[in-house]
Amino acid sequence: MALATLYRPSRESELGNPVERLFTPEIVAVELKLRDWRRAVWQAVHNRQVATVSYIALPVQSIGAVDAGILRCLGLGLIGVESKDATIFLRAKRSQVFNATMADRILRHIR
Repeated sequence: MALATLYRPSRESELGNPVERLFTPEIVAVELKLRDWRRAVWQAVHNRQVATVSYIALPVQSIGAVDAGILRCLGLGLIGVESKDATIFLRAKRSQVFNATMADRILRHIR
């Protein structure tokens, strides 16, 4: 799993504090597999606990084998990877099981 913390403006209705409204962290998890997309889905589902959005990434030639309906249902995104390029085929939905305390602990150890 790769984790990245991005800061981007949030919608005013999400947070009450004016400073927090300006920039809230977006933690993106990407689970990369060369094959066996189902295993990637399993891990990406778990990643939603410590990431605000979770993706699986596969070689672009493997994308056709993926059941996008399952990913949509789980709120996972899909990235196709080529040698020097990556394309988002399906955008992830914001995690409903995100645990900010756990995510903060993990980020403190890897920064």
